[in-house]
Amino acid sequence: MIPPVVIPDAALLADAAARIVRDVAAEAIARHGVFRVALPGRRTPRALLERLASAPFRGGIDRGRVAAL
Repeated sequence: MIPPVVIPDAALLADAAARIVRDVAAEAIARHGVFRVALPGRRTPRALLERLASAPFRGGIDRGRVAAL
């Protein structure tokens, strides 16, 4: 379980969320061979997805083992 935290702005929130997604993805892939994730559509996850697509997160997830819903 990830403890609750207060993030003071949107950019820091996107960074924190990207770190959490990267770490949880790595753990899920190591344990189960796949990471299944569901994100809301439209603009809600945009900052997170942009952050995951940029350095240093870009290579941090084996995208071939991700099932996105």
